[in-house]
Amino acid sequence: MTLLQQTAEELTAELARHRTTLGNEDDNLAVYVDALIGELRHLAELTGQAEDHLKRRKSNTDLAGQLLACAQATQGAGELLVQALDSHVASAARTPGQTFQKACNWVTSKLPGWLSGIWNSVWAMIQRLATPRSWTISGGITAPSLGLTSASISITFG
Repeated sequence: MTLLQQTAEELTAELARHRTTLGNEDDNLAVYVDALIGELRHLAELTGQAEDHLKRRKSNTDLAGQLLACAQATQGAGELLVQALDSHVASAARTPGQTFQKACNWVTSKLPGWLSGIWNSVWAMIQRLATPRSWTISGGITAPSLGLTSASISITFG
């Protein structure tokens, strides 16, 4: 089991622990938790497939792309959950209970850091799965007095 798979499983278990509490407060919160759990499970599955390819020393750009898309979806689901919690707390007519507050604190304080940590592992795996074929870097200064600059980077894998 890779560190990424282990992290995804730990996050899934922790989210599952808080799901009932959050869902009892607002059904929509349970939907966001379920979406994030689904993305984490998919990410763990893709990570296992990627490790199998890497053990055989095979590159796989399609799998690298799927891994990237899944990591982005996981990050997005986590951000939506945090936003939904913030919105719920801000608009709540009553003070939430201690159990809900504890679940809310875990999601808003711990989850973003865990998800950021996942990105480091995902990028390392993508780099091993796909070899860059070409790089393009561009930039420019549009209005130096205003400090407006632009830059972009494009990497083509092949």
